[in-house]
Amino acid sequence: MSKPFGVSSDHHFHSFTAFATVNDKGVNSRLQATLDAMREHAAAVKAAGGNKLFLAGDTFHKRGEVAPSVLNPVMDLFRELVAEGFEIYVIPGNHDLERNESMRVGNAVTALEALGVKVAHEPMVVDLSDDHKVVLFPWYATTKDLIEAMMSWRDELTFDEREFDQEPWLDAVIHAPIDGVLPHLPEHGLTHEGLSGTGFNRVFCGHYHHHRHMGDEVYSVGALTHQTWGDVNSKAGYLIVTDDQVKHYETTAPKFMDVDNVEDEEGLLEVNGNFVRVKIEVATESELETIRLGLLGYGAAGVVIHAMKKTVMTRATTPAPSGGHSIENSIKEFVTKRSLPAAAHALCVDILKEAQAA
Repeated sequence: MSKPFGVSSDHHFHSFTAFATVNDKGVNSRLQATLDAMREHAAAVKAAGGNKLFLAGDTFHKRGEVAPSVLNPVMDLFRELVAEGFEIYVIPGNHDLERNESMRVGNAVTALEALGVKVAHEPMVVDLSDDHKVVLFPWYATTKDLIEAMMSWRDELTFDEREFDQEPWLDAVIHAPIDGVLPHLPEHGLTHEGLSGTGFNRVFCGHYHHHRHMGDEVYSVGALTHQTWGDVNSKAGYLIVTDDQVKHYETTAPKFMDVDNVEDEEGLLEVNGNFVRVKIEVATESELETIRLGLLGYGAAGVVIHAMKKTVMTRATTPAPSGGHSIENSIKEFVTKRSLPAAAHALCVDILKEAQAA
C-alpha cells in the first residue's frame, strides 16, 4: 500500500498586475496568494500522511523570462518544503520552456534542482512502493510523440516487472491538451480514451485550467488557482491521491467570478475574498460607484464594472451575414484556426456583446 501523494498543476507563478499590491518584502500579492495555495496543498498532503508532491507543468508563467522578484520567493517556498521533508517532482509545461521542446537548458524549472527538487526533463519513474510507480512525462511538441512515449514506457515497465504475480500499478503525470476538458476550445486529437489506451492505470494531466474527471481514470488536474478572467467558472485547486481514490480540493486563493444580479443578497455572499466582474446597464457615475462600494462591502477583493448603455428597442433589424455565418461563429472559426487560448475567445465574445448592446 502506497502513501497518499499530491498533484497540482498550472501554478503560473508570476507577478500579475490586476488587483495586485506589493507587500513590505517586495512580493506581489497575487504571487503570494499562489505561494500560499501551494503551501496549503503541501499541508493537506502531510495531514493525509504523505510527503510526495507532483507538479504537472506550467510552474512558471512567462515563457523564457522569469523575473527575480518571482523566482526568489518561489525558491524560498520550495527550499522550505524540501527542508520539511517533502519530495517534490516537477514536469515542464509549455510555459516553463524557452522553446517548444523539453530541454534542461531551456527549462525555467531547472533552477529548482539546486534545492533538491527532481525535474523530469525526460521521462522519469518514481517508485511509491514495490508495485506502484508514477511515471513523469515532460511537455512534448506533439500529442503523437507523447502517446508513443507513454506506450513505450508502459511496455518497458511491464516487461521489467514480470517477476511479480501481477503487473505493477502505473500512474502517469503529463502536460497536454485533452479534448473535451473545455468544450469551447478546438480539439487537438488527444482524447481520454486514447490516454487510457496507453495502458496506465491513471493519468493526471496538466495544461487546461479546469479540473475534470474525464472518465477511464483520466483526470484534468486543473490550475492550482484562478489567474485571469478566462478562469471564471473553472474548477481550481489540487488533488490528493490514494491507492483507491482521487479527491479534489479548492484553496483559499481568490477566484475570478461574474456577478449577474447585484440585487441578489444571498448570491452576493459568494463575492467575499474574490475578484468580481459585473456587466450592467446603468445611467450615471453615481450608480456605478454605488454598485462598486456595495460589492466591496460584501468583501470583494477587487471589482470591475462593465457599464453598458441601456438598450433601446426599435423596429430596425439587422440582416444576417451572408453565407449562413453569424458573427459569433466567425469569431469561433478565427480563434480555432489560429489556435488561440480560450481566454481570447471569451474576450472577443464579451466585446461583441457589449458592442451589440451599445
